[in-house]
Amino acid sequence: MNDTITVRGVVLQDGSLRLDAPLTLPPGEVEVSIRSATPGKGKESLLDYLERIRAEEAASGYVPRSAEEIQEQLRQADEAWEDRGDA
Repeated sequence: MNDTITVRGVVLQDGSLRLDAPLTLPPGEVEVSIRSATPGKGKESLLDYLERIRAEEAASGYVPRSAEEIQEQLRQADEAWEDRGDA
């Protein structure tokens, strides 16, 4: 017997599958094929990815270094290399 049913569901973070309805097939082995119900939703664009990262960082309270802080760190690193060269 080759019964085919379609049941919607959700793939969870851990990779498991939660179905929206019980299966109506008799007990036994089955073959499962998964297809996204929302094509294109599985991959986010680079811009969406960067926006999501920025939003997550802001929500966590993360404050990025200022340009001045970065310049100061680079200056200190340059000085350290110069000191090594002088030694």
